[in-house]
Amino acid sequence: MSDFAGMVFFLSIILFVVFLVWGLLKNHKVNKKTWLWLVLAILSMVVGVSSYDKQNIPDANNVVKKSSSSKAAFSSSTLDENVVNNLRAYLEQNDTINFMKLYFKQSESSQLNYYNKANVATTKTTVTGKVIEKNTTGTRLYIYIPVEEMASDVRNSEQNAYVIVAKDQSGKLKDHSIGDTTSVEGYLTGRGSKQSSHSNNWDLTVSEQ
Repeated sequence: MSDFAGMVFFLSIILFVVFLVWGLLKNHKVNKKTWLWLVLAILSMVVGVSSYDKQNIPDANNVVKKSSSSKAAFSSSTLDENVVNNLRAYLEQNDTINFMKLYFKQSESSQLNYYNKANVATTKTTVTGKVIEKNTTGTRLYIYIPVEEMASDVRNSEQNAYVIVAKDQSGKLKDHSIGDTTSVEGYLTGRGSKQSSHSNNWDLTVSEQ
């Protein structure tokens, strides 16, 4: 399309010059017929120029997509394989404390890539910690992982990033009591974060026993 627009543009210039010269030579003035050709030529020029410009303006969406893809590819290629392997190994060994220490040691911008590359969401693990909260239906159990000494108000502090919310829609978490140390098996299907005002906890989808 851009080549076509360019051709229209140059042809319109040629038509403009030809009919202007033709009108002047024939009538020694520009009559109505020549004026009509001049108007058509000018319109062709306008259309040609505008079409040509539009065709050559980069698509902003494509630029953003290409840029995002490049950044994602770059981020993925710069991951430390030792970190990836250790994250996965800690989960397989049920060592949630060292898993969290290593995970939060990585930059915020790379954490999602490490989470994905280490297959965290699909690696079964057992978390062990202190029950700090639960619901009455037995579908939610809030477990604090002792990465650091527990603050008095864990949920409203940065240490909320060390809280794992075990989720079991069958209601099998009723038997756990607040203050107890407990272990729950499942998959870390939601990532924790230290970046929000009170930090975000992790989600553990309980596996079938």
